[in-house]
Amino acid sequence: MVVAADQLEQAIEIANQPIPKEIVEESKAEVPEYVPPSCPKCGAEDPVLESAEPTNAWLCEACGAQWSDPEADADGILNELGGERLAVQEPEKQVLRLR
Repeated sequence: MVVAADQLEQAIEIANQPIPKEIVEESKAEVPEYVPPSCPKCGAEDPVLESAEPTNAWLCEACGAQWSDPEADADGILNELGGERLAVQEPEKQVLRLR
């Protein structure tokens, strides 16, 4: 760690503080392994992640379908897209709705 000379004492004080219990407990929590989605059109596994801003945009190399994950609100709750779960675009740019 690099600290400016005039902040050395403050940095030592902070470094000597115990790690908060919440952080220790959180670091022990098991995180489930990430499983990428399968193509909603053909079911192929392991699509290509084309972008992650503002949501994940996926491309199926098997059938050419493109789709995006639903957006999450501030509480992490998924917002539905127009009342439907997911929008899929064909290479011809047609939009399909999954029900």
